[in-house]
Amino acid sequence: MKHSMSAQIFSLLLAVLFVFCGIPAIAAEPQQESTDQVVSTNIPAIDKNGPSIEKDQGNIVLQENITSSTARLEQIELSPELKESLYSKSNIQTQGDSITPRQAPINNSDVYIINQESLRDGFLTTGTNLLIATKIGGVILAPGPDEAHLETSVYDGFVIGYEDDGSTAGYIVNFFIEGHYEFAYAFVNSNGEWSEAVGYEFDVLPQGVFETIEGTLPDSDTVDTHEITVDYDASSSYTIGMLRTGTNGFVTTVYDEAGEKVNSAECSDPSSSQRIRTSIDLPKPDGITGDYTYTVEVKAKSSGKTNIGYKLAYGSYTEKAHLFEGFFNMVYLPYYHTVRDTSKVEAEYSSSHLASDIGDYYLFDVSGNEKETITMTTTYDNYRYKVLNAHTLETIIDTKQAAAFRDPDLGRSYYLRTDRPLDKGTYILVVYKVRDTAYPGIYSIAVGQPKVKFAESKVTISPKSVVKGETYEWDLEMASPNGRAAYLDVVFYSASGAGWPIEGGYYSFRPSNSNTWFRNPQTFFPEIKFNFQDPSKAVYRADGKFSFAFTANKTGAYKGSKLSIRYYYEIGQPESWPQ
Repeated sequence: MKHSMSAQIFSLLLAVLFVFCGIPAIAAEPQQESTDQVVSTNIPAIDKNGPSIEKDQGNIVLQENITSSTARLEQIELSPELKESLYSKSNIQTQGDSITPRQAPINNSDVYIINQESLRDGFLTTGTNLLIATKIGGVILAPGPDEAHLETSVYDGFVIGYEDDGSTAGYIVNFFIEGHYEFAYAFVNSNGEWSEAVGYEFDVLPQGVFETIEGTLPDSDTVDTHEITVDYDASSSYTIGMLRTGTNGFVTTVYDEAGEKVNSAECSDPSSSQRIRTSIDLPKPDGITGDYTYTVEVKAKSSGKTNIGYKLAYGSYTEKAHLFEGFFNMVYLPYYHTVRDTSKVEAEYSSSHLASDIGDYYLFDVSGNEKETITMTTTYDNYRYKVLNAHTLETIIDTKQAAAFRDPDLGRSYYLRTDRPLDKGTYILVVYKVRDTAYPGIYSIAVGQPKVKFAESKVTISPKSVVKGETYEWDLEMASPNGRAAYLDVVFYSASGAGWPIEGGYYSFRPSNSNTWFRNPQTFFPEIKFNFQDPSKAVYRADGKFSFAFTANKTGAYKGSKLSIRYYYEIGQPESWPQ
């Protein structure tokens, strides 16, 4: 099964999001009926690493009630259109412009800003968390999740959880897509009775403060040049982030006011590990104050390329994590095939750019209800990923609680993997940071088939007394470093002595998933090649129980030896670990 997201489908998804958020869908593709609905979990969640709730000794701290807040929100009357967007999300039918409840839930809820510091010039940002308070000081204002369901006019995924410290309780809401919103909410119980609805109108800004430059190089001979001006009185260091938006790589070079090269970085062409996000830091030069202008040159990484799309974002170094976060920096992630021929290129995307808690976004689609394997490799285990339903933004998979696997004998990388059947449809994969650290490291992400890694293990063959002409067999066993499936490449036998005195120059090997015996091809040749790297060859398992045998060339004591098993194994945490 392949991922095959066309530009038209991507534009359609953008248009749907713009309309949902109240943003004009300018130059978007015409909307079409979508049947790619995903059966998702009932747990409200977000593409963040969890609610950011300030607590004092376990109690929720309510920083500001928005009805008396300096934040730029306006309570509004619900228009028929806003009511429709709210009520149409339920199976309950409206009666005209209103619901006639029999025993309707109360809705005296207050809305609070939980993290006041996230506001920018009084506006909510994508980092702002709101609390729809259902209880204050022990006084019930609205029903909790055990009594009624919170229904909103926006994506289910904006509601990221419910908090209750005993005295204060409520739903945490985060609008993690920037835009203009007319937002309404109400409570509906299991009998279908609705509370009164409350509505607000507001804008949500990106939480980062930075400027962007976008462009496309039509061919490898074209060079784009831009000038950027930064203020070193406002910040002592700036960052230019780079995002590959096309299918081929580019190089960004920065020159100072004297025309001298400051630094350069590149986003990769298609390769075995395609780095599509990176950045260049611009610390204040000695003796410089105030405004300073750099020249930024963008050119193709390789000759003979087209569709070289790029996006640059620059701002203070403190904004580095926010430069490419969120939905509007989403990159299409192609289908990954297990690499057997290591000369082939597969769509594994990597990033050395600092992901925020909102995260780096990728888009992929699934053509049928088949198992999808998602594999992440990180250098320092500071990232996790989740998968969202692209239509509701509700979370399907979240690896926040999963433990990554690292084999200290096979390098420093950490591996994390999920295997999950997904219905036909479109999905968003979000990579987000789970630890605040100065250098969280590099991650790579792939969706499709499992990724494999080369390894070698040695298996001991025990001594045995043998009689000439008799065949002797040993049942042996081996496991990969993480216990997952492993595939034979080469079996190498270390003979019991010079001239193979007991074995007579030949041995046989039977893989765990085969009834066929394989013999070394010629006398005294130690290797049996299974050629995993040749896709035309059958695949034989290296893990599990296998057999070794030879026919004795003389009577005597076989003193034992070793088999070196060279193989490729599927990376990820052990299957018994949580996904």
